[in-house]
Amino acid sequence: MPATTNSAPCYRAFVGMVLLLLGFADAAAQSDGAASISPAILRSNSLRSLAIWRETIRTNASNSARIEFAKEAFLFGDVANDATEREAVALEGIEASRAVLQNTNVAAGNYYLALNLGQLARTRSLTALSLVKQMELHFKEAIALDAKYEHAGALRHLGELYFEAPGWPISIGSRTQARTFIEKAVATDPDYPENPLLNVEALVRWGEYAKARVEIKSLEAVIAKAQASGTNHESSQTWADWRMRLNVIQQKLNQAPTP
Repeated sequence: MPATTNSAPCYRAFVGMVLLLLGFADAAAQSDGAASISPAILRSNSLRSLAIWRETIRTNASNSARIEFAKEAFLFGDVANDATEREAVALEGIEASRAVLQNTNVAAGNYYLALNLGQLARTRSLTALSLVKQMELHFKEAIALDAKYEHAGALRHLGELYFEAPGWPISIGSRTQARTFIEKAVATDPDYPENPLLNVEALVRWGEYAKARVEIKSLEAVIAKAQASGTNHESSQTWADWRMRLNVIQQKLNQAPTP
């Protein structure tokens, strides 16, 4: 069975690319979380995983196999050669997720359906905003079914979607909603670094520097604990992303005004 890869860097990349596609984001801002891992290696590993899970589904179309395929389909979106390839695999991931939901309404099916809809949105223009709305609905359903799934993944990703998207009437962006769901993600799984990291990033973006300086101490402790314990089995790509984003936050807080 292939090693799995955490979705944090890929999710942030696709949120950024969706918004860039729609003209709502600053391209320079999207470079903060980039991890310097060879695209060729990532692509090779992802293609191998997709092939394994396709064959598994062909011989034993279980819900668990479909979920693993949907996860790999989402992750592939960040290493696809072009929009055509990204769209094709995203559609496969959507199909696998919906097949699961036809059998049973579970958090995993909704979660990976939302993520693959996001990858599909990267390939669209006029219909991208409607796909973002579908993502919101399926993240909410995943939360209702199991808010703890994937380290509070649906809470975190929904919070990030509200955080990054433009507001009404253009799209679903909302500082209030972003704060609510990001804080819920932290409360649900405070020891998973991505949750407090996103929280501090949001506070810095909103200019809440005093609170960010308090929260970053907790974040640094969470990261140190995760590294020391060895129980947080994340990929090198994920750790590179976390460290780079932490460095960016620290630099911004060093330059920010103090009371």
